[in-house]
Amino acid sequence: MSQHHNTGQNLKVLIALLLILCLTGCAKRTEGGETDTGKGFVTWYLNTQGDALSAVRVRDIREVTVDTALELLSEAPGSRSDAAGVQVLLGNITKVKDYSLSHGRLTLDFTTDYSNLTGPLEVLFRASVVQTLCQVPEVELVLFTVGGAPLMDSNEKEVGLMGRDTFIENTGTEFNSYEKTTLTLYFANEKGTDLRKVETVEIHNTNIPLERLVMQELIKGPEQPGVFPTLPPETKLNSISVKDKICYVSLDSLASDSPSNVSEEVELFSVVNSLTELPGINRVQLSINGDSDRMLRQNMDLSVIYEKNTELIEDSE
Repeated sequence: MSQHHNTGQNLKVLIALLLILCLTGCAKRTEGGETDTGKGFVTWYLNTQGDALSAVRVRDIREVTVDTALELLSEAPGSRSDAAGVQVLLGNITKVKDYSLSHGRLTLDFTTDYSNLTGPLEVLFRASVVQTLCQVPEVELVLFTVGGAPLMDSNEKEVGLMGRDTFIENTGTEFNSYEKTTLTLYFANEKGTDLRKVETVEIHNTNIPLERLVMQELIKGPEQPGVFPTLPPETKLNSISVKDKICYVSLDSLASDSPSNVSEEVELFSVVNSLTELPGINRVQLSINGDSDRMLRQNMDLSVIYEKNTELIEDSE
């Protein structure tokens, strides 16, 4: 009787150990690369209008690899979700000939018909591929080549490595859309004495306020020839908000204390004129680290709420 009882106890212990080992093995496999089916995998597609990206969540995918991500981008999502209003470019306009992955860097080599993608459409396509592929655990950066040659942008410069932060987006939820927006910005002329008007098309997350996008682009500086920065590139945007059609902008001290090749008026009205191009903004108040009871450099009084200055714009009527 005692021996039979011990045998039963040993059997129970053995079964318990097997269950623990099974559960542990399952957990390890999940950590090894399989995605959480509850969260799913996000595939980014171009909308049918061709002016924004939309995210489609895939909940039935287990293992996230480069191959599965490319396969998802190459097929319509209708059969695996209720998504509508998106179009598939990969496989229809251009194809991936080959790819290589080394030390977190993924190189995608496209067929030469990639040249059929131009302007904002090409940028949106790149954003969709990079945002989708960077969800693969082994992928940190993506490089595009076409027929084995580096992809060049509209200014004949190499596009280079791209990551999830390459395309302007907010730090909030990832599951949202991208769109293109035309911004009117004002940068300095070569002497730094007047403003020159520039229109630029930006691909951005729809959750980012346009006034923040404008300031990010002003701080980044122009890419077009013949115009020059008005703010130091290290300038930090502390905060920005709009109330009663007044935009309140707080920059760090670099905007005021750094040596500059542009006049104080050009620096200030580069910000004011660019922001007042947006609907819903008529005036702007600038502050340095939240302090508007001071001057910008020497002469521009920041306690004043400024309207657009057209006299500083070259060729303005």
